[in-house]
Amino acid sequence: SGDFSQGEIAGTDVETVALAEETPESLYERSNESLLRRQFGEAEAGFRAFLEKYPEHGLAGNAQYWLGETYLAQDDYRQAAQAFLRGYQQFPGNRRAADSLLKLGISLGRLGQKDQACASYAAVETEFPKALEARKRAQAEAKRAGVEIARNAADVARKVSVILTSLPKPQALAATVRAIAAARAARPDGEKKPFMIRSLSKRVR
Repeated sequence: SGDFSQGEIAGTDVETVALAEETPESLYERSNESLLRRQFGEAEAGFRAFLEKYPEHGLAGNAQYWLGETYLAQDDYRQAAQAFLRGYQQFPGNRRAADSLLKLGISLGRLGQKDQACASYAAVETEFPKALEARKRAQAEAKRAGVEIARNAADVARKVSVILTSLPKPQALAATVRAIAAARAARPDGEKKPFMIRSLSKRVR
């Protein structure tokens, strides 16, 4: 007859209310819960959806970092490196910025890019002197990789300039790490503002 039963109407109402009640916070929390349950594919999809829908939200920096962690947990080191690099570039003031540089180094190290990884570890040292845990982990990762962290910007720039080859796709990752070191070396010693390689951001996709 075309008439809907009361149950069908009620079900539709419930579904509509549930969809309407989704908030940035609920999407973030649901994605985080998936990550904690080690459901990395679901967590990845959730954090990506969050960043697409709410790129300016206060939790976007955290979401970008945890997106990188989902890739790292799935051994997708190339995507992880891109995610952590983007997190550092776009959210330099986020409390996860130092960790993003650290995890960028770890991801590059897993890809066999030892010198680029070392440059990231060095950037943790020079850019975030108060991030004690991140610095400690960066030193440990560098030691594990058998490299010594350069202690000043000039040494960092000189070290990464030795290696000109990097990821087949995207090439921008190695170029960005070299640019990070060069920008740090060219800056006055007393200047502490986070450096951002905005000109390369569109190439890291």
